[in-house]
Amino acid sequence: MTREPMSRVDAAWLHMDRPENTADIVALLRLDGPLSQARLRALLQDRLVTHERFRARVVDTGALGQPVWERDPHFSLARHLSARTLRGDGREALEEVVSEAATRPLAPGRPPWRACLIEGGEESAVLVKLHHCMADGFALLTVLLGLSDERAGRGAPPEATPPPTAAAALDPLRRGARALLGDPLAAVGSLWRMATLPEARGRLAPPALTGLRRTSWSRPWPLAALRDAAHAGGATVNDALLAALSGALSRVLRDPAAPGAPGPLPDDVRALVPVNLRAGPPAAGAPLGNQFGLVFLDLPIEPLALDERLELLRGRTAAVKRSPDAWVALGILGALGLAPAALERLGTAFFSRKASMVVTNVPGPARRLHLGGRRVDELLFWVPHPAALGLGVSLLSYAGQVTVGVRADTAFPLEPRALAQAIDEELASLAPRPARAGRDRAAAAAPEHAGRQAAFAGAPAGRRVRVIEARPATSPAS
Repeated sequence: MTREPMSRVDAAWLHMDRPENTADIVALLRLDGPLSQARLRALLQDRLVTHERFRARVVDTGALGQPVWERDPHFSLARHLSARTLRGDGREALEEVVSEAATRPLAPGRPPWRACLIEGGEESAVLVKLHHCMADGFALLTVLLGLSDERAGRGAPPEATPPPTAAAALDPLRRGARALLGDPLAAVGSLWRMATLPEARGRLAPPALTGLRRTSWSRPWPLAALRDAAHAGGATVNDALLAALSGALSRVLRDPAAPGAPGPLPDDVRALVPVNLRAGPPAAGAPLGNQFGLVFLDLPIEPLALDERLELLRGRTAAVKRSPDAWVALGILGALGLAPAALERLGTAFFSRKASMVVTNVPGPARRLHLGGRRVDELLFWVPHPAALGLGVSLLSYAGQVTVGVRADTAFPLEPRALAQAIDEELASLAPRPARAGRDRAAAAAPEHAGRQAAFAGAPAGRRVRVIEARPATSPAS
């Protein structure tokens, strides 16, 4: 690599940075025992920096030029790897370390990533932070899986790597254009709806951000139990997780002791939801980058029974699966990526102020992995809340369990730990219900989170949306 132009969508994510809010992803691998710094350094050297992108820095070519990737002539793994000892025991000390990492910006002029070994008694953890212009959640997960002992040095068998389809050979913007041209009226209607959505107001309006971030996470929840509960309600796992998140937001925001100015809350809080638009799962060694669209989803936070909340979300997610919104949003990102940075910031601010948060869902590996001979007991990540947004919620499955990560700017009117605890309470209240007949059987048989193809996004319930052919079915991304 000498110089490689950054894709338009990746450039859009690069230009979303503000001094008080950078668009970066944080991931954490918790191990069952200590891992030496020398061992981690060797693993990263052999399994991570072999990706050209992790040795390349971003060079901005000027106000009207596209940014490019350029090999860092001074690259040294030592500049990207650090270690620290956990001060104190337990969850709170680790939360503090992750929060500090989420707050501290990446070093300018270097490849936009870093890793940290966290040592604490009989356990250890590896924390990785990278800028969203490098990769989305799906691509990042592929890279992290490549660090595992199970994947390292093991080439995929020929039958496991089918030749790319015609759709896969096209970049996502071209595939999106082809899909949208199949029904241009639906695409125009989608763009009009997005542009005319009202801005979030009141307590849930995007706040003046401080740049200080706090993080937390839920306990791991058995995926099989959540699937059973969701199916009993005629819904999918994603619907059930959304219902739990909505109920948790309602609990925390309606708590009289919650931070922020008192005042009435709307019936819904609008979230931006990334939707994976790859033509297939990312292969090991495939190019990184961002290949997802964004859709708006209204989460019901009015006082409702769990069944009512689940039914509302089931209708909204079903509607968006048939809509072109994600492809339209990808086109908007591509167009903004071509614009001068100042104009791109105006565009992203315009759309981000129509929401209050980001919610993303990434399906991880079904089996437990190992790193440097240590079992990876827990895999977590925290999505950025770019531009004007102050709250990000990340759902990740791993080894048959689902964990929810919460990250918020201190200006946002809730504490991440309180929201994570409320999510635990909502998930604990989910229980199998008698399956409803007839009209719900198809929903109960819908593709699931465990199948890696569940669509995760929403639109107003009951809205008639024309079908846009865009295969394969969209999947959640970061």
